Amino acid sequence: MTPNDVQLRKLRKRFRLLDVNGNGVLELTDYQAIAHRFQHQFGLPAGSPGAVVIHETYTRLFTAMHRHGDANGDGHVDEGEFIETSVGSLLKRPDGFDHAIVPVLRVIMQVCDKDGDATLDRDEFRRFLAAEGALAEDTAQALAHLYPGDIQGLDLARLTDATRQFYCSPDPDAPGNWLFGAF
Repeated sequence: MTPNDVQLRKLRKRFRLLDVNGNGVLELTDYQAIAHRFQHQFGLPAGSPGAVVIHETYTRLFTAMHRHGDANGDGHVDEGEFIETSVGSLLKRPDGFDHAIVPVLRVIMQVCDKDGDATLDRDEFRRFLAAEGALAEDTAQALAHLYPGDIQGLDLARLTDATRQFYCSPDPDAPGNWLFGAF
């Protein structure tokens, strides 16, 4: 499957969010920085179960991306390698999204659902996006698309659907495209 323009734009957006230091490559320090932002956004003390699980999760994400994505063996994953790996693992494999992303979403729900109601309310979602590096205007756009009308929270199923749309949907009108804001 060859990604369309919408899919490519979303993957480029995701790469920019993951490349925390902006040096054009994904490194372990980028993923560690995201985990630290989760700690800060959700008040997770160092060594707490939530801090440990989010750090382990983002370390595993980096390790998998590096193992599968560093095509030229230079020790880094650049944007082209990220896109190629994402297409290969998420778009071309029927079970790819469920294998690679759904476990991460379970951890995100565990860490971000501070009130324990099995949903991410608007504030929890804002803090999740801040941890991921989204700007305020992107967060506003994400909320407008993912919390329409009287929707007060995203449960794991809705978060999974939105995330699947972000990574996999070629449909330019899919609400999940806006998971991280404008793309």
